[in-house]
Amino acid sequence: MTPFVKKLLSWIIAFLIALGLTCLVAYYELVAVAPLFREIDFSLKRRLCDGSFVAAVAYLSVGGLIGISEHGGLDALRYATWKLKERILHPKVEDREDNQTYYDYVKAREEREKVPFAFILVVGALSLCVSIILALA
Repeated sequence: MTPFVKKLLSWIIAFLIALGLTCLVAYYELVAVAPLFREIDFSLKRRLCDGSFVAAVAYLSVGGLIGISEHGGLDALRYATWKLKERILHPKVEDREDNQTYYDYVKAREEREKVPFAFILVVGALSLCVSIILALA
């Protein structure tokens, strides 16, 4: 599979998941929320607006966290967790792999290939735009 096809496939899957999440929220509002609040009009437009907003918040949150993580924002927490795991799994000092400092850990993370995450943010932004358009229409 070519790199272009892989990228295109990840975009298509992200859009389909966002669409599925939108439809799931819209169906939930129709089945579970609308009968409880009969005085409020839960039209198809409103349900799709709410579903698009939920998908947008989910995608923008996940994409933002991946972006922060890929650019070193969570390296200290990840390193501390790794060191704690080493101390729990190897209680004897001579068994531990303590030879890697935080500086070495960060340098090794910088050298590895970054995970693409821009498509997640773009799908979230498009879902937010759809939600805003449906809310204003």
